[in-house]
Amino acid sequence: MSYKIKQKNSEQNKLQSLIESARYYISDNLAKTLITAAVLLIVVVIIPSAVFYKKHVDRVAIDYLDRGLALYEQSRLSGEPNGYLDSQVVFQKIINNYALSSSTPIALLYMGNTFYSLDNFAEAKRAFVRFIKKYPNHSLVGLAQRGIAMAAQMGNDYESAVLEYQKLINNYPQFVTDDIRINLADCLEKLRRFDEAKKIYEELEAGNVVAKLRLARLKTREKV
Repeated sequence: MSYKIKQKNSEQNKLQSLIESARYYISDNLAKTLITAAVLLIVVVIIPSAVFYKKHVDRVAIDYLDRGLALYEQSRLSGEPNGYLDSQVVFQKIINNYALSSSTPIALLYMGNTFYSLDNFAEAKRAFVRFIKKYPNHSLVGLAQRGIAMAAQMGNDYESAVLEYQKLINNYPQFVTDDIRINLADCLEKLRRFDEAKKIYEELEAGNVVAKLRLARLKTREKV
């Protein structure tokens, strides 16, 4: 066999060896290669698309929320119920269609407010309870708790209202005002728990005219 033929066979053997090595390498590392490709697909395509979609959803939901809040405020200022009813349609649309938007919790909270303003205290309470269950870590959960307590009071469920007001005071003190404490005292009076109501009025009387007048009324009652 000539030298050139030997050299050609040697080169073919080397090429075949390289091909076999590459084939074994790809076979052994196929799983890693597929994982790397999947990660690249997620990072380069899926995540940016998801971010873009969420931003789009947020923009649309914010537009609806602004419209609903404007209708709500219109009714609050005019005293006419139509704006509340119209705002409910808008808030419900956000709740139904834009669950991923940061506007959705606000829409649900204001749904409770509209029911409360329409004197539908049972539905208002349901909306506020739903808010707390769905968004337990939201920064406005204290407002929902306050709404539950006030709806219970306005619905004449004074025992429930006392429990809900106490929960508000204990867990969300930043949302507690003198008016809230007076509401609690009023519920206690309705339940004839006069000593507890009196204690609240005494704590507030120095800076609150309503508390001072109610305390005087309770003291007059004691003398009778």
